[in-house]
Amino acid sequence: MGIPDEEIIAKGKIDMHRRVSIFILCVLTVAAVAGCVTAPEPAINRISGAPGSLTPGYDVVYYPQVPADKTGNAVLSDFQQTKRGTIWVYMGEDYLTYSRPSIVKNIAFQNNRVEILYQRVGTTNTQTFTFFYYQLMNTTIAAQAGRDGRSGRYAIIIPEVVTFRAVDLATTQRFADTLFFRQQQVKNYAKQLDEQLVRFEPVAAEYRALAVKPAVSEEQRKLIVQANALAQQKEYGKALAFYQKGIQIDRTAYPAAYFNMALLAAQEHLPVTAIFYMRHYLLLRPDAKDARSAQDKIYEWEMLIKQ
Repeated sequence: MGIPDEEIIAKGKIDMHRRVSIFILCVLTVAAVAGCVTAPEPAINRISGAPGSLTPGYDVVYYPQVPADKTGNAVLSDFQQTKRGTIWVYMGEDYLTYSRPSIVKNIAFQNNRVEILYQRVGTTNTQTFTFFYYQLMNTTIAAQAGRDGRSGRYAIIIPEVVTFRAVDLATTQRFADTLFFRQQQVKNYAKQLDEQLVRFEPVAAEYRALAVKPAVSEEQRKLIVQANALAQQKEYGKALAFYQKGIQIDRTAYPAAYFNMALLAAQEHLPVTAIFYMRHYLLLRPDAKDARSAQDKIYEWEMLIKQ
């Protein structure tokens, strides 16, 4: 008994649907497997409207966000807990050429500086690279994404000083937060020093008007002698501390203390503090024989900060 034509047509349609479904399933399966092997990297989330010229060839992807009430220890803890993978560092003249890659082994945040323990690729020795917080004062700190396709897709760039690169965005963000926090500390400190200097101006004016200047007490003299001895031993930080104790006894009896304190602060890579003390000296002794060299030192330290 023959099968009616309409049943043959219907059966053919069913078989065709089955073959098409099987084919689509196979294609999807192959695509899924291939996707597991060569899945495309997620697109970098670039900030809309962010300045595109912070660094040529880079886009800003994150600006630091540190709550006003957060402490330095908390910010640093966030960075340490978030840090993943390798951080690469490129220093000095190589900060944007990437010709000599180095791996960061440790990052230490000290009172006035960041110390980077690093190892150049292809070597076994570790070295230390240091940069100072004042070098951050005029830098826009941000996580940036390069368009050059290099392995370190995210970067924090301190112009003319250092570049850090990492493949993990969270690490880069928290590191940017930490640097930003230190930057704000230095800026706030500089603002406080300016306010203190303003309050010192009438004190200096009163000193200049005195016909008989105040004498250095024996207690103050002792601290000055000890400070000078420490300075000769190149213990600049300790010498500065002794001078600070000395001027607490009398702020105007020994104006030269401020000149010496400025030089000691400069030795400790504290140009903001050095300027602060040297301006004290010039307020007290504007007609001193070394006033010209004192002002020139201020110009020198201002240049360091603005670079």
